[in-house]
Amino acid sequence: KIWRVNNTGLAADFTTLQQAHDDALVLAGDTIHLEPSVSSYGSLNAYKRLIIIGPGYYLAQNFGLQANVTPALVDDIHLDPTSDATVITGITINNVFINASNVIFMRNRVINRVTLSTLGTTPTSNITIAQNSLGSYSIDHDFANSHGVSNVLITNNIMNSGIELNSFFSGIIENNFVTNNITVENFLVRNNIFISSG
Repeated sequence: KIWRVNNTGLAADFTTLQQAHDDALVLAGDTIHLEPSVSSYGSLNAYKRLIIIGPGYYLAQNFGLQANVTPALVDDIHLDPTSDATVITGITINNVFINASNVIFMRNRVINRVTLSTLGTTPTSNITIAQNSLGSYSIDHDFANSHGVSNVLITNNIMNSGIELNSFFSGIIENNFVTNNITVENFLVRNNIFISSG
């Protein structure tokens, strides 16, 4: 089922992202539509698989193409291992923390960072980070190092900083525009443009 989230006063199913996630009627595999708003939809601790869709970002850059140029704002998203196969697209978000497998994080604007987690004992894999505008810290990792993260695909992103992923991570980094440097091990790195900030 598709559920609408709106905090602008328009009638919808929910007013916050966490409220939509937590409702017993919202089942794993359902879709949540975040509608345009100048106010944040709050943070999300995700424990079920969802498809979360916003209206996109930088919508005012091409005049006349959008009925509403306001994005959907989210503070932070934390993906727990029980949220495997979640899809997040079209939102503007401060931070996202991924500790789940088979995640697609695509076409979002991230203000601060995407953190790939090695917390817990369950290895994670198959994480796609594609076609995003990534902010001041871009992509990094936590320092727990309890398990590995394999088959990470980082592709076609514009990054305003670099990437830092240690030997617990592996995958492919390709076709990105990266300001600053990357520090990785066990990755195939190809067809990227690197611009050093200093």
